[in-house]
Amino acid sequence: MSLNKRENTSVVNNSSLQSIKEYVNDEISRSIRINSFFDGKQADPFAVLGMHETHNGIEIRALLPDADKVEVIDKETQSMVVALERVDERGFFSAIVPEVNHFF
Repeated sequence: MSLNKRENTSVVNNSSLQSIKEYVNDEISRSIRINSFFDGKQADPFAVLGMHETHNGIEIRALLPDADKVEVIDKETQSMVVALERVDERGFFSAIVPEVNHFF
């Protein structure tokens, strides 16, 4: 029985490779930002926390170490806009509100 090595090879095109690199860079950047809070080195917390415009929509970030969950509530309708995902076990939460390009 012979093994054809080509059958076990995944093909990654340039677009996929770029997406993987962006994801890894985003994860590294996120980790550095989060750690800076716990290391006492974050000089400008508002540059990281709160609402931020991204190419995917408005990203909301919060540091709430004692929270089990975080929900963003619309102040006008009192309905939930989005539930933030815990992205770090120490209490860093984040979510993107897609197709929204203004703060609310």
